[in-house]
Amino acid sequence: MHLRSDLEIMSKDKALIKTLPQSLMGLSVIERNTKGMIFVDNQRSPNLIVVWNYCDTVLVGGESERISENQLSRFLFETFLPLAKERDIPFINFCSSPTVLDKLLAILKTMNPRLVKRRFFQANSMLSNTERHHSIEFTAYRINEELLNPHLDYSNVLRGWVYSFWKDLDSFEKLGGGYALIKGKTIISWCLGVYRFGDRIEVGLETVKEFRNQGLGLAVSKTCVDEFLSSGLVVDWHCDSENYPSLSIAINLGLKEKMDYEVCQISI
Repeated sequence: MHLRSDLEIMSKDKALIKTLPQSLMGLSVIERNTKGMIFVDNQRSPNLIVVWNYCDTVLVGGESERISENQLSRFLFETFLPLAKERDIPFINFCSSPTVLDKLLAILKTMNPRLVKRRFFQANSMLSNTERHHSIEFTAYRINEELLNPHLDYSNVLRGWVYSFWKDLDSFEKLGGGYALIKGKTIISWCLGVYRFGDRIEVGLETVKEFRNQGLGLAVSKTCVDEFLSSGLVVDWHCDSENYPSLSIAINLGLKEKMDYEVCQISI
């Protein structure tokens, strides 16, 4: 397997992953909008592509009958998994077509792989007014350099989120963006763009544990998603089928469900 350099952007790479449920992540990395690594089996005419976001998601693209199971197995155990372990990532989700997913389950059988059901929502028009029921007072701020400075509690966690996906703050502000809720001197919830390709953007959401179940995730998501939609973007939202808080927010926002899919998950 060959590692693509930062200067290489190949149209065939995009074609191999564009039909996958989480294709936006791969397209964002291939376009060098967000962080990641790209591996292919052939530099000029790949049949297999592996896109890793440096975190917990890996896309494996290609037609199953053209993928060498031995080559993929060697790559995963000799190259990829050691890299993932170096970053102390607790688990990895592999997203691929159903037939390639079967190959991954067979290759990774010694690691007790499990299928995890996920759901994909999307919005391409302004959301209807959503009632926000929250029991505490807060102020919404656009995420910028000042907000990421350590004068606020949890600013280091929010900074970690931004720099997990984006190479620098300039890229984040130009291609991503987002909002955070602040109570006093504490950042309590945030929603931000994590992948971007063309007019599509995927968002990620987090609420500090002691402030959950108070409607804050819905409030900050509405602010963030509305801004992206008003800018003409299509907003993607992915979550595990058992992540009921995230599902509830997606439904309450009025996002349209595009599909259910499964990923192969392993603990490392």
